Amino acid sequence: MTEVNPKASPEESPNERPSKISKTLQEEGDSSEEEEEKEEKEAVDKSMKPGLQRYLVAVEYIGTRFCGSQQQLNHRTVVGVLQEAFHKFIGQPVTICLSSRTDAGVHALSNVCHVDVERISKRKPGEVLPPHEPAVVRKAVNHFLQKEGDIMVTDVRSVPAHFHARFKAQERTYFYRLLIGPELLSTFEKDRAWHVSEELDLVSMQEACKVLVGHHDFSSFRASGCQAKSPFRTLEELSVLEVVSTPYFPSITEREQNSSNGEGPHSFHNKCKTGLPTGSISNGIMAGGLNSGTDLGFGIRRRHRCYVITARSRSFLYHQVRLLVGVLKSVGTGDLTVSDVERILNARSITAASPMAPACGLYLGHVKLRTTPSSKKSSTPAEISTESSSSTTSNDSINKNEPETPRSPSRPPTFSQRAISQTLTSTANLANLLPTGTLLAFQILTPIFTNNGACDSATAPMTSVLLALLAVSCFLGSFTDSVRSPTDGQVYYGFATLKGMFLFDCPDPVGSGLSDLSKLKLRFIDVVHAVLSVLVFVAVALRDKNVLSCFYPMPKHETQEVLDVIPVGIGLLCSFLFLAFPTRRHGIGYPCE
Repeated sequence: MTEVNPKASPEESPNERPSKISKTLQEEGDSSEEEEEKEEKEAVDKSMKPGLQRYLVAVEYIGTRFCGSQQQLNHRTVVGVLQEAFHKFIGQPVTICLSSRTDAGVHALSNVCHVDVERISKRKPGEVLPPHEPAVVRKAVNHFLQKEGDIMVTDVRSVPAHFHARFKAQERTYFYRLLIGPELLSTFEKDRAWHVSEELDLVSMQEACKVLVGHHDFSSFRASGCQAKSPFRTLEELSVLEVVSTPYFPSITEREQNSSNGEGPHSFHNKCKTGLPTGSISNGIMAGGLNSGTDLGFGIRRRHRCYVITARSRSFLYHQVRLLVGVLKSVGTGDLTVSDVERILNARSITAASPMAPACGLYLGHVKLRTTPSSKKSSTPAEISTESSSSTTSNDSINKNEPETPRSPSRPPTFSQRAISQTLTSTANLANLLPTGTLLAFQILTPIFTNNGACDSATAPMTSVLLALLAVSCFLGSFTDSVRSPTDGQVYYGFATLKGMFLFDCPDPVGSGLSDLSKLKLRFIDVVHAVLSVLVFVAVALRDKNVLSCFYPMPKHETQEVLDVIPVGIGLLCSFLFLAFPTRRHGIGYPCE
């Protein structure tokens, strides 16, 4: 296997694709706990800044077109693509810190990284805004990753500033796929697995795994460019399992057999999903489609058998998993025995192992993190500054008996600031003119319908329907009223009509002393108040962060200005009209005097 010299710069080999991570990088998990704690504290000191939010990001990608995960000049990398997407989202450069580094051509089902984001107002440069919700970050970054086609953010969470994706990694799991069979590899599986034309002895490979599991000196399973300080690693798991190859589609024989057994349409899928015992896949319904001479029909391919090798450990040496797979493959073909594996392990020599497996079949499956924060809590720069200033003031007061310098009073707000504040307060008070049931439904249902502001093609129309129904409720609520019976003192509710008021819960208005209801008939002022109630509800909805994030996740500068001005304008207009045309109705959902 030909590899590019890791010391060569991109300028020296512009046409070659780098296949190794730079030697200057430390191996994953190689540093001691004391060194990790020191580096973590230094990272916290650098990242702590007011308004800075750290996000933990899970990402999946197909590594075929990536030249590794770490940033490289003039090459497409995972970190480079992610940083570019975040830059487009927040408008400023960021630094991505990966939990696990992957080589060129290596895929990831779930890799983890952290990023520090400071949300700066685009309308007022320099103004720090509250951090984005994780769901908004995920949706926005994936929007800018769509054109890439081979990388996607799967999860985002807000974490404390001291949470470090690499130092908190407790365990890493890798998978390696081998497709066995003489047939040419399918186009759908190209660069997704290692194609082995010979048959492999699964039992011998499983016996060899038992030799390698545990705490050993893996010097024979490290690449020459490895800079790990110690070759000792604890391999928690190393296993080989035969699984159904993907993409998988049932053949006509399997469908007919499934129908003849009277099983449901999902029975075969459930069998494959729950896992089959060793050998059952090759000896059962798939046997005719692998290496037998059965004619499957023109244009129908024979399937390959699929072996998945799983390796799990806290950390791995450089190319350790691929070297382990190379040895296990040689055991499966009969070129090596289990005794040879013991000899290679005890040789502690880089040249003792079999040729390394290609990168195309390797997948980073999962990174297990220590979610509990460290017991040794490091002080933030703000806390350190406060402690030092307070101790200095205390010492000066004791030694010099000088009183503490009084702080200068804050500058009073200007006239324009007071006017804007008063207008916003009036707009907020206008919500009292809306039905309480409508407001309660809005506050409870909006986060649910909008998925906390992360709307998709399904929740966005549902949110629109919800807002429309609540607006109709505000409109119709303006035509309701209540009266108190002079005989029994009970309050009755009704709906204003052109002739009077129709009572909902009073079967005998005359007997209750409510014979004359014509004075409560529908008037033009009621229509005005109904329209104003809808406008007030629109203003309240436009001030809700979930609604804005749902319909305007990334508003432009002009759109943001309109969204800021409309509620203020509605507040001024409705305040004037409500004062000029007051109402005396006390309908359903309104307080009754």
